[in-house]
Amino acid sequence: MTLFSDILAVFRRYLHADAMLSGWIAEFDGALREEGNELVFTLPGLFEFCLRHKLFNAPDIQYPQFRAAVYQNPTNTEVNAMGGNLRIYANAGKVDASLYALTRPPIGTDASLTQTD
Repeated sequence: MTLFSDILAVFRRYLHADAMLSGWIAEFDGALREEGNELVFTLPGLFEFCLRHKLFNAPDIQYPQFRAAVYQNPTNTEVNAMGGNLRIYANAGKVDASLYALTRPPIGTDASLTQTD
């Protein structure tokens, strides 16, 4: 499994309201939080969260690799195919300082079930 696949797996779990992931989000003290039906995060916050909960298959992933995987792959296209939406929540002028939001469709709607599941 590639790093990009690992990142998409985290997004997929959020989009499908995975109970374990939601619990981890609620307890996380970094730059990642849930606001309604959105996961709001900085890229460093998402990276730290994934490391803390061992969500990457490779144990020695570094932040620059993570950021490259997000930006050098069709992340938005893949998230849209899963029924979600990834957007800039608050632009801080720098990639690492900006906030991003992953929005999930209401649970139980047709949009919450996709071909990639």
